[in-house]
Amino acid sequence: MRRNLRSIVTAGVALLAAACALGPDYQRPKEKIPAAYRFEPTAGNDSFADQGWWQITRTRPYKP
Repeated sequence: MRRNLRSIVTAGVALLAAACALGPDYQRPKEKIPAAYRFEPTAGNDSFADQGWWQITRTRPYKP
């Protein structure tokens, strides 16, 4: 019983390994990629990361 199960498992693994090798070799298609996107905004001084937290949340500064 154990010998049959081991043979079946071994045959199954061998078939799965052989199935991975079947099929044509994949070749990535050639695509023309533009240097820049057409409507891409340019980064300027008004970047979100360059603003202060008080400008983002629009709250008044803390005054004791």
